[in-house]
Amino acid sequence: MAREFLGHPQAVTCASMNSDGRFTVTGSQDGSVRLWQTATGECLAEMQAHQGSVNSVDVSANGRLAVSGGADYAIRIWSFPGGRLVGEHRDHSLAVNGVAITGDGRFALSGGGDSTVRFWDIIAGSCTAQFVEHTSRVLAVDMTADGQTGLSLAGDNSLFVWSLALGAGKRLASLEGPQGALTTAVLSDNGRQVLAGDSRGNLLVFDVAKKSLDEAVAAHGGPVTAVSLSASGQVALSVGKNGKARLWRMQPLRCVRTLEGFSGPSQSVALSADGRLGVVPGPGNRASLLEIAPENPVPGPFLSRAGRQDFRAMEKSIHAQKLDQARLLAERGHLPQAQDLLQFAWKNARADDEKELEALYLGLVPKGRLKSLFACQSVTPLKGHTDRVRDLAFFPDATRAASASYDRTARVWHLASGRSRAVVRGHADGLAGVAVSPDGLVLATGGLDKAVRLANPGTGDPIRRVVQENRPVLSLAFAAQDKLLVGTEKLVTAYHPKSGQRVGVMNASRPDSIRLDEAGAFGLWRTDGGNAGYYELTGGSLVKDLVAHKDEVVSLDITVLGRFGVTGDRSGTVIHWHLPTARPLATLQAHREAVTGLALSFCGSVCVSGSESGELKIWDLLTSEMMAELPSHAPGIQCLALSRNARHLLVGGPEGSISLYRLAWTLEFPAKQGRTSAFGRV
Repeated sequence: MAREFLGHPQAVTCASMNSDGRFTVTGSQDGSVRLWQTATGECLAEMQAHQGSVNSVDVSANGRLAVSGGADYAIRIWSFPGGRLVGEHRDHSLAVNGVAITGDGRFALSGGGDSTVRFWDIIAGSCTAQFVEHTSRVLAVDMTADGQTGLSLAGDNSLFVWSLALGAGKRLASLEGPQGALTTAVLSDNGRQVLAGDSRGNLLVFDVAKKSLDEAVAAHGGPVTAVSLSASGQVALSVGKNGKARLWRMQPLRCVRTLEGFSGPSQSVALSADGRLGVVPGPGNRASLLEIAPENPVPGPFLSRAGRQDFRAMEKSIHAQKLDQARLLAERGHLPQAQDLLQFAWKNARADDEKELEALYLGLVPKGRLKSLFACQSVTPLKGHTDRVRDLAFFPDATRAASASYDRTARVWHLASGRSRAVVRGHADGLAGVAVSPDGLVLATGGLDKAVRLANPGTGDPIRRVVQENRPVLSLAFAAQDKLLVGTEKLVTAYHPKSGQRVGVMNASRPDSIRLDEAGAFGLWRTDGGNAGYYELTGGSLVKDLVAHKDEVVSLDITVLGRFGVTGDRSGTVIHWHLPTARPLATLQAHREAVTGLALSFCGSVCVSGSESGELKIWDLLTSEMMAELPSHAPGIQCLALSRNARHLLVGGPEGSISLYRLAWTLEFPAKQGRTSAFGRV
């Protein structure tokens, strides 16, 4: 015995351990559930979970979620390490005697005194399947880590194995013991074997595929009250009513160790996935931790390097199955369910799952509307510039971006790696503008040396100089493949990029930020008087002057269809506009200092704002409420850019700093699937 978990005022009835054994969860007759740090025995969280005894607990593989069932007919879902209640269900009409949770925390299984077994979608908060084939109270349930197969045992001696794929609830096998009534049972993690105990003290091993009894061994002098299996299925732990706990080597079933002093109302025991640690409730108000491997090594692959590789392969298989389910649901049009699976897979993602997760996520994005920020996965600094970053632009495929800096260079960045792939040189002074052609094959740069140049974004090599202006170039934008807008003080001039021929001139105040719709028909930039102007590019005329700010406009953006825009001023105010009518739709008191960066999502439902102080906020423009506040950037934000799929946010600042934020969104889908999205794109 390594240590004891002490603290419950009454007897410990059940226990569970996460896959790597770092966390242990116990339940007690006093109605409380506790989370313990296994290595130290420290209680990390205590919840008064039920009115009456806690009959069963189970914890997800990563230790973040646990489910408990109690004598008060309730099932409750807990989030760790804080011990916050995140779900509650009272569909059972009698005590809940058994619960199980999948390795990713996505689904749960419960069995109660009302003889029913229920399969729960934890995210949806609903029961997706109910099995009513037992005729007596359900004593125990179990489930494979991937949620594909489940088990239930009832007092009528019926032991059923179920297919739970997509909540199907098809019975795979009905198993029977040769003599005494079955008292407890668990399912191997591959769903192929069942280990059960009976009232005569026997341990029984069933083959699910053959629906037959493989082995039967006399294990305890009285009824077996609880059993557990390691993830590999090579090690088992059993507890009898006679107060003995026994460790077993499987295939063939053989006892390798016996411990005494565990009498009590224990209804479950727990093993870590690798079989090295075990937790046995009792005696009294305590649970005991067993370090199995150091004291009595059990031969078998689960203790070897190969065994650990097998376990990692099993985890990988579980993740792969979840991704396959998400892909299948998405193909069938069940988009909310696919998204739920994808988000749980994301929380438990392995490095080799990242590409597939990304592809599935990006496949869902165009079909819904950005509803809330699910995760800001990382903030990566892009290192290379040595002076202020003045402009940012994404390539059409959203896998690369370009930046312009006062250090006289422009850089092309590969977003997946965060590395600079090309450097554009040749300007005699600092750069203030950068633009990417619609086909992504040409990079335009302009700066304080009054020159506009074109470069190959793949290599950074110069292509040609378009024009030498009379004033410093403040901003650039491609209106089409054959039209490049150049903003200088008092003017916005349109040029043909290849010939350098001027094709149009429009008046402006200081157009240090030019934003165009996708078709290149309308533009938004600053006008005289410190306002923003809405321009028609074909005729080169001002359509509307946007007059509502009480201070000078310093940042702006426009939607791809050119109907909506946002502007920010020096006082920290952001205004959401209907551009054709110049009507303000909402005024947001976004920041306490100047709004120095604004970026809109594809259809304009979401806006990101950045301030001079370094604050970054995300706004839902349909409700005019703040969605989230991102980790702060360095003070002095100069510019923002949001990728077309809203997956990446770039923030440029002083001293050459660029921060790359990777964003993941919860999407809202139209009520009827299989038709054109009611929301358009993000």
